[in-house]
Amino acid sequence: MNQFKIALYIRCSTEEQASLANPEGTIKNQEQRLRLEFEMKNRNQTYGSLVGIFIDDGISAKDTKRPAFQKMMRAIELGEVNMVMVTEYSRLSRNMRDFAGMWELFKTYKCSLISLRENFDTSSAAGEMMLYNMANLAQYERRMTSERVSLSRIDRAQRGLFNGGVIALGYKSSINAGYLEIDEEEAKVIKLVFEMFLKIGSQLKTAKWLNANNISTPRLIKGSGHTRVGHFTVG
Repeated sequence: MNQFKIALYIRCSTEEQASLANPEGTIKNQEQRLRLEFEMKNRNQTYGSLVGIFIDDGISAKDTKRPAFQKMMRAIELGEVNMVMVTEYSRLSRNMRDFAGMWELFKTYKCSLISLRENFDTSSAAGEMMLYNMANLAQYERRMTSERVSLSRIDRAQRGLFNGGVIALGYKSSINAGYLEIDEEEAKVIKLVFEMFLKIGSQLKTAKWLNANNISTPRLIKGSGHTRVGHFTVG
């Protein structure tokens, strides 16, 4: 048997980085598990050589726009890799359309896949069928997660809670976690902006009037760490 040229693909999403509930999902643990599997396969016979470790840290698998993933795919096309090992299928893809394209490329360049969790054997028809089933399940799980997040944000908004991100001018964080409260000083500027717009009737002319009268806002944008341009614009 020809030796496999093996690549380890490792991915960890931003949510997993922040979660303590899934220690097996971390970059370090994924690499350790894959290396142990690689060593075990080479213990009794020369199974293959490790030619690369491709890591996408803090990146979702919702699409293929991942630097390390793209680099690995190029290595497959160049014949540098003909076996990919992952801890679980969802590290590679959570999108059925992307999976179909990826798997066609794998088959074109005779690249096999090992997934530790699902124990795939992609050299058989049954194994390939199971792989497609897992791709469907991974896409379903991603869409369900997206729906849960959206519903949670809508529910929080309906309850008057802040959903995070940039804090709008005129507001500040409340001592009550999850809420915003009016920033009285900034609110004066906001009220003036509205009054002048209602009086002038033009966003551009309102911005010019505010700048001409030296009306200013705090440079720091709360909740982002970025700064404002220093004068009013139509935006």
